[in-house]
Amino acid sequence: MKLTDLMEGTWAAPSDVDRALELHALMKEPLPAGQATDKLYNLIGDDDLFDDIGEAEMKDGPDADVRYLVKSKVAQWIKNYDPNDWRTEWDADAIRILQDMM
Repeated sequence: MKLTDLMEGTWAAPSDVDRALELHALMKEPLPAGQATDKLYNLIGDDDLFDDIGEAEMKDGPDADVRYLVKSKVAQWIKNYDPNDWRTEWDADAIRILQDMM
């Protein structure tokens, strides 16, 4: 991934411990597609993710659990993590919390 790929269309990431813990807690219960973007906006704000959530809602309805989409996006970011690709470096503890979420 290139810097522009991650910065373009991404306005929030669970890169600090507080947001990682909040996202981890949110992923413990089903996340209905119809509520997901509101709950995720400041934790993991990403155009591609939100497009995927919208498609899941249209296909499977507003009650469809979209945690798998969130986990997939986070897993992609962690797998390809390079601190030079982000505006701010991710906290190592936040990464461990997110890995535990998978």
